[in-house]
Amino acid sequence: MNISEKLSVVFRKKLFSLFLMLVGVVLLFGIWSSAIGTTFLSTEVLLSIGSSMTATSFLAIGAGMLLVAGHMDFSVASIGSLSCVTMAACIKYLSMPTGLAIIIALIAGALCGLLNGVLVNEFNFDSFIATLASSFVIKGIMQVVSLDPSKGAAIPQTINVSNSVTNFIGTYEVGGVLPIGLLAALLAFVIYGIILSRSKFGKEMYMVMHQTKR
Repeated sequence: MNISEKLSVVFRKKLFSLFLMLVGVVLLFGIWSSAIGTTFLSTEVLLSIGSSMTATSFLAIGAGMLLVAGHMDFSVASIGSLSCVTMAACIKYLSMPTGLAIIIALIAGALCGLLNGVLVNEFNFDSFIATLASSFVIKGIMQVVSLDPSKGAAIPQTINVSNSVTNFIGTYEVGGVLPIGLLAALLAFVIYGIILSRSKFGKEMYMVMHQTKR
């Protein structure tokens, strides 16, 4: 295969189209910010954008695996929110250690995922319908979890939590530059890519998608 054929293969890939779209968006915002006298293409701004996408990145990995297998999950945002609220409620209202609260939050998210799995695999619900319905149920549970038991209030509220662990996760910067949350998200994407492309589990997921299409 000569150079022109290799370039032709690259140009036909969807990843290349997405890359061009990303470059276009960056150039658009760069030109616009320069026109109004601000700076968009700076390390501080780019790191800030990356940090704001950390939570969404982890949710995208879970949803992406389902898409590879030919399914979709509309409840990932609700499950992620429920897990976070559960952790905060355990720390704030039940005075649990942060480590235990994180474990309970992960269990809560796993149970929600198990519910979706049972609906789709055991009761043959379409993943679109099952996860869309469960997202509303999970949002209701999240509202209940956020209630302050000491006040007996029936109005859901924001739970503010601040301790050494949450502050470390939210504010620590590796080398004083790279936010640790962003670094964790990048590592998760690398591991995710390796799992899909190199592992037996990833190949089986692609096989599920092809069998579903048939």
